[in-house]
Amino acid sequence: MTVASETRRWESLWRTLVIREHTTLPTLRRPTDAALNRFEQDTGFRLPLSYRAFAKVFGPGELAGDYHFFFPGYPGNERSDLATVNARIRVRAPGGPDFESFISTFCRDPEQVRRMVFFCGTGYGDWVGWDPEDVRDGRNCEYGIYQWHGEQPSKVADSFVQFVEEFCLATSGLGDEMSRKLFIPDSDLSGLV
Repeated sequence: MTVASETRRWESLWRTLVIREHTTLPTLRRPTDAALNRFEQDTGFRLPLSYRAFAKVFGPGELAGDYHFFFPGYPGNERSDLATVNARIRVRAPGGPDFESFISTFCRDPEQVRRMVFFCGTGYGDWVGWDPEDVRDGRNCEYGIYQWHGEQPSKVADSFVQFVEEFCLATSGLGDEMSRKLFIPDSDLSGLV
């Protein structure tokens, strides 16, 4: 797998989707290589090649009416920035209690939740992320992907590609065909503050 082939995959998907941008607010710019690299340097976590390519084609936003993707490069943005969202999750767990108390009380494996890197949130309040210890493809930095809401995370995919193509866009999903074919990029709200 190469960056170019992954980029072509996501560009091909982009062309099949309905893109609904806000009519009066500009769309956030897509993450740069520098922002993606800085996240890796700051955290020591290598981002999957497929996620990096997806980030540069899509940028942060909502796919298939339910899956909101976060990426590095938007410091302090609690809706779009990967590091900011992960820091927020580690303060408050699902349902409101503090993170450490919640995972210590309700999770069978609190260490797994502590080490996860959450790249997506759902409309149902779930968090979706990688478990860095569940390496599926070391060369391309693919990890097992888990969905977490409440107790123990549940495995949903073996790679980022599988998560997007077979989980988010699955025709057996809850949304109708139109919502599965929709992407809503995040708007740049920085000028409104």
